[in-house]
Amino acid sequence: MHVLSGGAAAAVVQGVQAQFEQSTGSRIEGTFSAVGMMRDKLVGGAPCDVAIFTKPLIEQLIASGHVVPGSARSLGLVKTGVAERCQGHLLSGPGQSHGRYPFHERTQGLGAR
Repeated sequence: MHVLSGGAAAAVVQGVQAQFEQSTGSRIEGTFSAVGMMRDKLVGGAPCDVAIFTKPLIEQLIASGHVVPGSARSLGLVKTGVAERCQGHLLSGPGQSHGRYPFHERTQGLGAR
C-alpha cells in the first residue's frame, strides 16, 4: 500500500505499520514530507493508495478528481502552537523577555479555538 502524507502523520502510520503488514501480508510504502510536496507527487501521478493531508487539501483533491469522493475520514486533530525564541540566551526568569513585553501578554486573545 502506497501512502503519501505530510510529515506530521508519519508516527501514526509507523505506529500501525508492523501490525498492518503482519495481518494483511501487504507492505506499507510511506512517503512523508511537506504537504505541498506530497500533493504535487499525487497530482503528478506518483503511486498512492492512501493520502493523509489536511481536510481542505483533501477537499481540493476530491474536487480535482485526484481523490475518491466519499472516501475521506478524519484521522485526528492537529493543534498548532506558537512560542517566542530566546534570541540565543536564556531568559532570567518566568515572564521576563529582556525589556520586551512577555510574548504571552502580546498574544492574549489568540488562544486555541
